[in-house]
Amino acid sequence: MTLRPLPEWAPHEAMWLGYPSHAELWEADLEPARDEVVALADALRCDGAGEEVRLVAADEETAADARGRGGGRHAVVVAPFGDIWLRDTGPIVLGSSGSRFARTFRFNGWGGKYELEGDEGIGRDLAASARLTVDGRDWVLEGGAIDGDGTGLVVTT
Repeated sequence: MTLRPLPEWAPHEAMWLGYPSHAELWEADLEPARDEVVALADALRCDGAGEEVRLVAADEETAADARGRGGGRHAVVVAPFGDIWLRDTGPIVLGSSGSRFARTFRFNGWGGKYELEGDEGIGRDLAASARLTVDGRDWVLEGGAIDGDGTGLVVTT
């Protein structure tokens, strides 16, 4: 049986959204970026009519900040990562219901341009936080560089 990723528009259980966690990367933009990410999470949640958003914070101190700003509206997952763009570094979930698993890949910081600690392992860590079995691949992929329509057709950059 061939399992395919669901298309972007298909209903899914939840989404992970990176929460700005590194003051040295964000500098003066840290606080506004945190406010924007929580506003995005609120919009995606749509007062409970949307989907669950899991804010991913790189450490406990940042998780406390995310919980405070989120006002309990969003789950917070603590997992070390570098860049908040989890679409590229996170796992790709395949299957449905009880047969779901996470496919992970190596990540090389966009060809060595931005190599940040934690980005290589965040896919595995997020899969573990969701209690998904991990099926890792030893080749480089930016998850955001592929998109499928659920029928087997995949587009890449």
